[in-house]
Amino acid sequence: MKTLFAAMLSLVAALAADGFVQADDAEKPEKVILELRLAEEKPAKGLIEKTLRDGSKTVYLHAEPAITKKHFENVRRHRSRHAPELNPHSLEFTLTDEGGKLLARMTEGHFGRPMAVLLNGEVVAAPIVRARIGKECVITGGLRPEEISEIVDAFSSQ
Repeated sequence: MKTLFAAMLSLVAALAADGFVQADDAEKPEKVILELRLAEEKPAKGLIEKTLRDGSKTVYLHAEPAITKKHFENVRRHRSRHAPELNPHSLEFTLTDEGGKLLARMTEGHFGRPMAVLLNGEVVAAPIVRARIGKECVITGGLRPEEISEIVDAFSSQ
């Protein structure tokens, strides 16, 4: 019995040494693609039709992502100190200077229209732009707690 155990232990060690078993890889979150795009509520030429993940509505995305991974400086979970029960699942992000200027320019002329939040190519939220958004922003609603954790974990590990 000791010989069988020793042989199995040797096999596991050999596989690990050859790269077949890598515990670290199993613990790392998969790559997460988070982007922000301007969107519209009505179809028009050049826009891409997408339904929100929960099926609640359809939005029409501008073709190019406005804010991509290179623009994100920090992403973290946000919980309101004033009324946490209203928006318990929020995501706060800080953009680079370039990203903040870009988002401010984009949202300045987009009041009353949606901005889509895409996670791995899927529209998870499409809040209406109510004000000019700059370098820091909180996305409230539309994101499930596990999606917020996935995004935060992925950015923390990079």
